[in-house]
Amino acid sequence: MCAQPEQALALGTEGEALIASWRAQGWPIWLEGGVLGFAPGWAPLSHRHLAAALAPLGLGLFYRPAVDSTQEEAKRLLAAGEAAPFLVVAEWQSAGRGRWGRRWLSPPLSALLATLVAPIARAPSALAGLAPALGVALAEALIAAGGGDIRVKWPNDLLKGGRKLGGVLVEVLPRGAQGVTLLVGFGLNVCPEAAQAAPVPAACWAEDDPCPDRTALLLRLVPALCAAIAEFGREGFLPFRVRFAGLDALAGQSLSVHAAGGRIEGRALGLSEEGALLLATASGQVAVSTGEVQS
Repeated sequence: MCAQPEQALALGTEGEALIASWRAQGWPIWLEGGVLGFAPGWAPLSHRHLAAALAPLGLGLFYRPAVDSTQEEAKRLLAAGEAAPFLVVAEWQSAGRGRWGRRWLSPPLSALLATLVAPIARAPSALAGLAPALGVALAEALIAAGGGDIRVKWPNDLLKGGRKLGGVLVEVLPRGAQGVTLLVGFGLNVCPEAAQAAPVPAACWAEDDPCPDRTALLLRLVPALCAAIAEFGREGFLPFRVRFAGLDALAGQSLSVHAAGGRIEGRALGLSEEGALLLATASGQVAVSTGEVQS
């Protein structure tokens, strides 16, 4: 039986309706006498523990039981005057999305859904390779936590056993002469229910653990991202290149990539010093800076 510590969801006035809607969808979460109940393995994040652990990193925490998306919530907080760095974390998103605006939904309490907002002293033109660099940081942290066969699929997906485990979405906002503000959205399927609800064949972190500790896992990932952002700010993608090569999910594969100039077919040769995907094509080597791998 999973522990049910003090971290009950910080529900607002709409909390009962929210829980009722989750319950109506068949998810094992309920309110009884004003007390949140949940099945084993569905414990909420310990937002108090998170706030205390993130404070030494200089990170504020904004915990939301439900939100349209953590990226949009982060933008609203910035617009209201909140200063970076800070972390937005949610138990559920009604309009979560990945690259190209694709919708990505998970049952509540079954995934990690967060946006790290952080400044970086680089111009937008000097951020090439940031998404795969952050993918490397997340993969390394997951492997260190016992994650097993974790790989990075260029530019921003995390795979486990060849199936999608999670991903990174990076948005950039101007910050004057001091660089830019990064919105690093990341999601990770923790419980099997999250993988089962995914729109593509997906993996989950806790395949054999009926009571995964999402709080502890998040506290492994956030410091890794902060360190990677700082390192990228100093040195760019180059120090991540060798590390990416050891985690490359596409190395040596024949690929079809939808890029800005059209479809490109070739064999994956790894990444350039700027984080572009290198392909050996019939007409020679091509570097793809932005695109979508379709096979």
